Amino acid sequence: PGLVLSPTELVSYSHGFKSNQLEAARILRPVFSRLRSKLVPIPGAQDWIRNVRGAGYVFEAQVVKI
Repeated sequence: PGLVLSPTELVSYSHGFKSNQLEAARILRPVFSRLRSKLVPIPGAQDWIRNVRGAGYVFEAQVVKI
């Protein structure tokens, strides 16, 4: 949590290939849209994934020890 990853880094990690910034944004936009819609039933979960303008995406969820 708290680490900002660029779209190109995320595409490289998740899809296994290199892309430019524009291509990566086009790939990730629907992915994050679907993920956020699946998080709707969990109160506050839609805010876990935040877009950092000009930098990328950051996962911001409180880690709870079970």
